[in-house]
Amino acid sequence: MSNPTRTTEIVDHFFRYESSKVITYLVGKFGKENLELVEDCVQEALLKAMKVWPFKGVPDNPSAWLLKVAQNKVLDTVRRSQVLTAKKETISNFSARSSEVNEVTLDTQLHDDYLNMMFACCHPSIMGESQIILVLKILSGFGNREIARALMKSEDAIAKAYTRAKTKLKKSQVKLEIPIGRQLSQRLDIVLKIIYLMFNEGYSSSSSDELVKQDLCYEAMRLTKILADHPLLNHPNVNAILALMCFHASRFNTRTDADGNLQTLDQQDRSKWNKELIEQGGYHLYKSTRFGEESAYFLEARIAACHAMAPSFEETNWKLILTLYDALLEKRPNNITALNRLVALAKVEGADNALICLEEVKADSKENYLLYAIEGFLYEEVGDSKRATESYEKAIFLTQNEAEKNHLVQKLSEIVSV
Repeated sequence: MSNPTRTTEIVDHFFRYESSKVITYLVGKFGKENLELVEDCVQEALLKAMKVWPFKGVPDNPSAWLLKVAQNKVLDTVRRSQVLTAKKETISNFSARSSEVNEVTLDTQLHDDYLNMMFACCHPSIMGESQIILVLKILSGFGNREIARALMKSEDAIAKAYTRAKTKLKKSQVKLEIPIGRQLSQRLDIVLKIIYLMFNEGYSSSSSDELVKQDLCYEAMRLTKILADHPLLNHPNVNAILALMCFHASRFNTRTDADGNLQTLDQQDRSKWNKELIEQGGYHLYKSTRFGEESAYFLEARIAACHAMAPSFEETNWKLILTLYDALLEKRPNNITALNRLVALAKVEGADNALICLEEVKADSKENYLLYAIEGFLYEEVGDSKRATESYEKAIFLTQNEAEKNHLVQKLSEIVSV
């Protein structure tokens, strides 16, 4: 008899990392209109694994076992149903090939099915947040609770949104395929936008007491790597986003201390940064330049590279970072970029000049945590403790992240104690 605890851990792993591959494969064979049936059958297969594996042992190829059991359940249901009469030929062909499942290596054979589903979930006919929910549920194996935490929604809201999104996907004319020609570029832009939003939410968690939701970040990186590994999708922007993620992820272990307190760049122990991820970031950044394109993603990645590759905080190339922010504002003007640019401006031209520019940004910005946190930093730099205190107090009131709030409270206490 196998270790029940170990078996449960293996099943949990397969629920997260393998079930999504099996679902995309089976949906590719039976059509997106049968997504719910496929999901149910895969879940039944996982439940069967929890019952059988502790007694008979984990199969040599658990992925193939899961796929075979799930496909048989789908076939049994389909054969009893009159709904899929038009699919009889597909069913017959698929059934004839069922013996091949034992030899299936999911990471290779299911690769294209996975990409097809990724582009279907990110079809422009499906709204932005619904796209993210479909990706996290179908492709990433996230549960409603995890998605609710990531998107700051209730579990009930996520469940209802997922049901609506599935209905939209099933009824739409969306094909399970990678688009070609001009459509490929347009759809790839949407896919990258969704992945970019996923990583940003994980990296700068807007709520809860977690500063970084690493599972969300690593999932965004995994999806981007799948794109980069495909010859038709190895686009400069794919590599630029992957480079950006690698540079940021290299600092995960130093963004907070042992007590969970936020550590700013100047406080982080650079010897603990992940050198392998920094090297991977450099590799993908180089690949992103092969057509000489300087997209917003590329410029962001170069800024991240300046920080990741600087030997120390004092040796950071702030002049280059400022130049890159200027170019980024031209490519993608927004208040977050403008606010982050002010930090580089303060390092290059002084906090006084940055405060003058801050007034222009404030005129176009809604009140937010970052605005007042940077304002507090700039007033602190010029020695105006009264205004720095006022700004930090506003930032504390506006932030919903406990780690950021505690960091600002600590800065505030340092000003008051001086």
